[in-house]
Amino acid sequence: DEAPVLHRALLVWLLSLTVLFCTNLGQHATTGELWPRLHEAGGAVQGLWNACQLNALRRHLSYPSVDERLGVAAAALASAVVVCAPLLRPHLHDPICGAVTALTVPFIVGTMGVLSRRAASGGDDRAWWLFKRSCIGLVLVGALTGPHGLERRMCGFAVLRVAYHALIDHACIWCLFGGVGQNAVHLVDLAVRPKQRARCE
Repeated sequence: DEAPVLHRALLVWLLSLTVLFCTNLGQHATTGELWPRLHEAGGAVQGLWNACQLNALRRHLSYPSVDERLGVAAAALASAVVVCAPLLRPHLHDPICGAVTALTVPFIVGTMGVLSRRAASGGDDRAWWLFKRSCIGLVLVGALTGPHGLERRMCGFAVLRVAYHALIDHACIWCLFGGVGQNAVHLVDLAVRPKQRARCE
């Protein structure tokens, strides 16, 4: 394996993304405050590991970055804080998740944009197309879903609300995370493949 830390960070991020969607399933199946809070914490944790994976990728490509093992340790520690601190101090849940999002989203969007554009300049248009899809999904999620988007205006229309959530909401999320997930794997493959080919030759 040419990049063991990079591959492990990618795997942990994909697992955290799976957990995030499992918490969303819990939201759909039950009521109460537990699952929404777990879902918000899961969103923050997957953001931390996505940033960790991208830092390792930057390190692999000799871009400015922190040591990849330090990045893994920081992501693990921060994830523990996100999950555990609100259990002891519930009022810290929103500030912690908000701070993590504010720190990770610009780094994730900026890094994926730079690396996707770099791939496009090298003749690979798929990464750039997936990045644009992710950005469109991010805008749509913010504008059309959740308590801050258009979805909240559907509260008085039960049938319309269910249909909107099932179709529009999930399509926006698929656009965002489908693009981010595919692009993350694709960018790692583009970075590692030339070194593997050189070693075989």
